[in-house]
Amino acid sequence: MYNILELLDMKTWLFILIVFSLLYPFLFKFLVLKFLKRYGFEIQFSGIGFVTPFYFVSKNVYIQFDYKEDYDFFQLSCKKLKFLINPLYFLKKQLIIEFVRMEYPNLYYENKYNSYRKIKLLPEMNQVIIKNFLIKGGSIETIDFMLPGPYRFNLTEINCLIRKIDLSIPVSLLFFVEQGNAKIDSGDLQIQLNKTVFKPTGSLYLKNIKWTTMLGLSLPFVDTSFSLFVYFTHESDREMIVSGYLHVLGTKEDEHKGGIEKEGMPFVFRVEWEKFRLPIDLGLQKFVEKIFETIHPNLLERSLVYLGREVFDRIKKQPE
Repeated sequence: MYNILELLDMKTWLFILIVFSLLYPFLFKFLVLKFLKRYGFEIQFSGIGFVTPFYFVSKNVYIQFDYKEDYDFFQLSCKKLKFLINPLYFLKKQLIIEFVRMEYPNLYYENKYNSYRKIKLLPEMNQVIIKNFLIKGGSIETIDFMLPGPYRFNLTEINCLIRKIDLSIPVSLLFFVEQGNAKIDSGDLQIQLNKTVFKPTGSLYLKNIKWTTMLGLSLPFVDTSFSLFVYFTHESDREMIVSGYLHVLGTKEDEHKGGIEKEGMPFVFRVEWEKFRLPIDLGLQKFVEKIFETIHPNLLERSLVYLGREVFDRIKKQPE
């Protein structure tokens, strides 16, 4: 009799699971979205949305967060969005979102909340991860009211496949892009990660970027371009070795090899990811600090590096 009751119980749970899966798309639209709206989220899309509780696919997606005046604000729209939540990782207390595809996304973001206060909102390492994230024809426009200006920064023509994003370390996504490129005003961003199992290596190139674009300041004496060439090796899940060259006096094209000669200022440092558990702006800031700390300029370039470091120290974000 006990076995029969146990079997009936399993059937009951299976029936509940099937009914819940069938009703979830409607529950999500009419209950979950209304609940999220109370906390500043507005989500709209065409189509069914969640086909199951773990698979989402839809078109003409629009997401907005506008909770309070002194909180961050963003708007995200894209022509198509789909992703899969892997429920098996729930047993490990992890949220793993896989096979994300976002077509022609446009993100507008206003940063109005102190980034150091956001650190406590980040998940623990390896707790929330996005895998195999494809972005096609994207753009990002950001306005940071916590920096002088306010600071404005735009990325356009974003096309990339990101192998992994650990949301506890947002800046790490730059070093897990299998193949990607984007435009920064008149400059270019190119990233590549070699598909090797043992100690994956990669490269990140910033070419012909204006100092005024990166600093967000109109300074005539620094209205020139620079290029940054970064090479990295993932020693483990927790460490990475970074080396590269910074060109502040222009770059020379090697006509015979078709590449750029390594004539810039060299730098090398080690990244311990647990120390980069920061919002993406603070993570990028920490990387810039590491470059300034380890770079080796010659006599001619030393004054430019000193000037750049002085300007950076004056405008960088500080804890309250």
